[in-house]
Amino acid sequence: MRALTTEAATNQTVELGGADELSLNEVLAEIARCAGVKKPAVHIPLPLMFAGAAVAQTVLSSPPVTVDQLRMLREGSTCDIQPMVRIFGITPRGFQGCGRAQA
Repeated sequence: MRALTTEAATNQTVELGGADELSLNEVLAEIARCAGVKKPAVHIPLPLMFAGAAVAQTVLSSPPVTVDQLRMLREGSTCDIQPMVRIFGITPRGFQGCGRAQA
């Protein structure tokens, strides 16, 4: 709603993000912790993942991962939150997982 009603947001693209910059491994580890999963993460080299995704998206109507999704993972997805803070007055929260108290 603020994007539509705040004049400073007019003709602006404002990226939205949280207070923490986390790696995919950190996010997955926190999700596993919250879910009570105690198995180690298995890392598969990206070239193998790309090959598997290419095959999966040609033979499955709803593949578990696509080549485009892997490209996005490789590029990263962080943003500058300062315009969001300045324009909307939002103080982003850190990644809290399953109710972990924020420091």
